[in-house]
Amino acid sequence: MTRKPNNDLGQQLDWQMSQTLDPPELTAEQLHIWCLPLTLPDALVAKAISLLNDTQRDRYHRRHTPELQQRYLAGRFHLMNLLSGYDGRDPRAIELSYTRLNKPYLNPNPLDLRFNFSDTALGSQAWGLFGFTRGRDVGVDIEFLNRSGDFEAIAERRMGVAELNYIKTENAGIDAGRFLSCWTRKEAYGKASGKGINFKMRELDLATPGQHELQFIDNHEPSNPYSLHQFYCGDGLIAAAVVSDHRATTLRAFTLDEAGL
Repeated sequence: MTRKPNNDLGQQLDWQMSQTLDPPELTAEQLHIWCLPLTLPDALVAKAISLLNDTQRDRYHRRHTPELQQRYLAGRFHLMNLLSGYDGRDPRAIELSYTRLNKPYLNPNPLDLRFNFSDTALGSQAWGLFGFTRGRDVGVDIEFLNRSGDFEAIAERRMGVAELNYIKTENAGIDAGRFLSCWTRKEAYGKASGKGINFKMRELDLATPGQHELQFIDNHEPSNPYSLHQFYCGDGLIAAAVVSDHRATTLRAFTLDEAGL
């Protein structure tokens, strides 16, 4: 995995290379991050489709292009195999339920395994980010740093005053990298808290220049503190992970080497 040359927006992680989706032991003090390309070799496509339930299979077939189908299928294949590795059950025995706001969770979940998944695509490239904890809510988000969009309009609706000051350039434009770093923080928090993007984004300031790990509290939920980690996932990908409470967290990061799968 290629490294960014500086730490302006996020920290550099010590990525451990793996040839399989066989995770190590996950303790209560750890956050495990997997950053994986959303592609599958042809030999695994049939196996991946066999892991889909009826609803997922319908969603897979409703993707309009082969690229979107492959991205969806690879994401579910990686997720189910990683859940199997952490949970100890065969991936076909893993059952997911969903909250009212569509956050997935294991059901049953005797080991109190928590997880979250995010993906991003740009051109022919697509990557998935997977976060796993035990006993702590987790949310993750990932973005390509060179993606484009109407960042100014989004910022005016979703960013607070301190965040707007951070992401705006000297000529009152928007610094895309700073915007996307803030956006991944907000998305990761929305997923960790189970609120999605429906929380009052403008009232929660997560722009802390130079700080890639921070503890914070949403004033609307003062009894539920959170910790945030921001990091690069190789060249051109910025990501954030948020976990519940302020306990010290050891972050371990994994990816597949070129011979993986």
